[in-house]
Amino acid sequence: MLFWGSGKRHPSHGHALDELMVTGMGVRRSGALPEHETSPGFIAVEMIFFQSSMAVHLTRIAHLRREILASSGASGYFLFREAAWRRFPTVDVSRRHLCVQGNARPRRWMLGDRPSDCIEELAMKSQGISIAAIIAATCAGCGGNGTPSSGTASGGNSSVGGNNASGGTTQNTGGSSATGGSVLSTGGNSGTGGTATGGTATGGTRTNVGGQSATGGTNVATGGTRTNVGGQSATGGAQATGGGSSTGGTSSVSTNCSITATSSLSTAIATVGIVQFSTTLSNLTSAHIDFGLDTNYGMTAPVDLTQSNNRTLLLGMKSSKTYHFRVVAQTGSTQCTSSDYTVTTGARPTDLPTPTVVTNNQSAVAGGFLVAEGYRATSPDDYAFILDADGELVWWYKATGFADLTAAKMSYDGNYIWVAHGNVPQGTAHVARVSMDGLTVNDYSSQFTGLNHDLTILPDETVIFIAYGTNGCDDIKERSTNGTVRTIINSGAPFGNSNACHCNAIQYSKDDDTVVVSELDHNGYFKVTRQGQVKWVLGGGTYNSFDKSGGGASSWTSQHNIHILGLDHVLFFNNGGGGGGGVPSKAIELNLNLTAMTTSQLWSYTSNPTISNGVMGDVQRLDNGNTVVAYSTQGIIHEVDSSGTLVQKLTWTLPKTIGYITKRKTLYGAPPR
Repeated sequence: MLFWGSGKRHPSHGHALDELMVTGMGVRRSGALPEHETSPGFIAVEMIFFQSSMAVHLTRIAHLRREILASSGASGYFLFREAAWRRFPTVDVSRRHLCVQGNARPRRWMLGDRPSDCIEELAMKSQGISIAAIIAATCAGCGGNGTPSSGTASGGNSSVGGNNASGGTTQNTGGSSATGGSVLSTGGNSGTGGTATGGTATGGTRTNVGGQSATGGTNVATGGTRTNVGGQSATGGAQATGGGSSTGGTSSVSTNCSITATSSLSTAIATVGIVQFSTTLSNLTSAHIDFGLDTNYGMTAPVDLTQSNNRTLLLGMKSSKTYHFRVVAQTGSTQCTSSDYTVTTGARPTDLPTPTVVTNNQSAVAGGFLVAEGYRATSPDDYAFILDADGELVWWYKATGFADLTAAKMSYDGNYIWVAHGNVPQGTAHVARVSMDGLTVNDYSSQFTGLNHDLTILPDETVIFIAYGTNGCDDIKERSTNGTVRTIINSGAPFGNSNACHCNAIQYSKDDDTVVVSELDHNGYFKVTRQGQVKWVLGGGTYNSFDKSGGGASSWTSQHNIHILGLDHVLFFNNGGGGGGGVPSKAIELNLNLTAMTTSQLWSYTSNPTISNGVMGDVQRLDNGNTVVAYSTQGIIHEVDSSGTLVQKLTWTLPKTIGYITKRKTLYGAPPR
């Protein structure tokens, strides 16, 4: 098999093109994709791009189109056009060479650096392959003598792109019918037929997973946002993605099912949609709802199939907007997709101010949702609330009678938010568990006597919290799911049985089933098991478990919340000398050597101009490497990148301030810390 080509532009297109002249027949392809025996009906080309020494096969290539321009004689002339590399925006790909290695059969292909080593030379001009990509093309139905035949070329039986979509503008160039191959399917908005040479093509007849209906022709169903790179039977390919979800395997679209959905709004929170649906597809194994401001959707709600009528909440919607949604249900490998529905959200509260958002670098912002609460001791009532990436209100709960709030923590199943009153100075504790639709509020205040500052939620919804003790130091207590409460430890114990302590933050460490507690009076943190065994003290002066020989980075003055990044890795909010007092507050990241019991500082951030935040304060490391720093009682949140560059700032107008915060990529599932 012989390849050659160039990187020139085709005269009929304004795009950078890769042109391959293919001669000869009988080629095998090796690697992760299925191997095909030599036959006069199949030609396949693989182009693999490397970063470092690793090749990764990706089938989620968005909006890639293949065009077969012509086929004649003993040669097949193929043209590949790169329509969009939206998923790979970072690395510029330079000229590479596709080489044949030896004369063994099956042929092995590799990328080379010298044209002299190569039978074929490729010129890729692209803005985007960051790790690797595969482009697979097939010429199905090419006869040995290259002449057209009267057979039908099929795009695959029950492909996601459309049910039995076949024919179209594909040139049939020989032999009997060829089915399957590496078919590229990407949803569609309309079904279009066409005429194949010597045969008849028909459009798709079933709603497509990636769009509204399937598209026949050229073995490619186009449109929507779902891309399937097919297999031998063209039944959905190795992986399918659509909206905010992915469905892998060999899923097919059923032509004999329907979905009927209804929607309403929560009467407590007018931005929470409630969808219920039924389907003729029996024995569902999974389902989800795609939703968004248009039919590109963009957000996905998982469906709990144990709920009556498959009741599902649409969370994260802005107020007074019309949203589109569709239901995707699955039984085994068979999918059923509803038509598009709409729901219009209601108004937001007028007494809940939102921040001013200043974004310095939109592409660097992590996005997602901010879960927070109002900390304003002069107000009789305040809100727990959630903001979206634009700083717009998408969820709220007014905690009547709670006064200032310091904690709003989502449960691991994503169904509830636990809201707590700061209770400083000591008074009556207030704790409530609020369902995400706002329709169920459980007041558990009587089970949290003495709670102050903070609580942390465990995966089974056990709650560990800070409570006033009887000796001048706070107790760390655990409330089980049946409502019983026990004391884990008094916070004076890690500090020489002190009788002067002030705990102000607590976080659960899932890796070792412990909690880490901030104790302000000793300028330190301590880690304790749920059985009350102290593992270490970080900071805390003479009680410090680390840096006994001096040096290290375990000495500071005044701190609040902490993000446990690993068993030996923490990030915390350092208020500054004496709890503020004009001393700049900062975020500090430490590595803990748990063998040598030493510490080292990995990173820190101090705002410019500096901010002094004396009360509260929080930090969180995000998935993209950014860090969120909450100057709580200054009403300011910074998101900074790893170099400390400010990418986004949220500012509330005083006296509006906030308590502790959590950033989440989605409002479904377990919290990030």
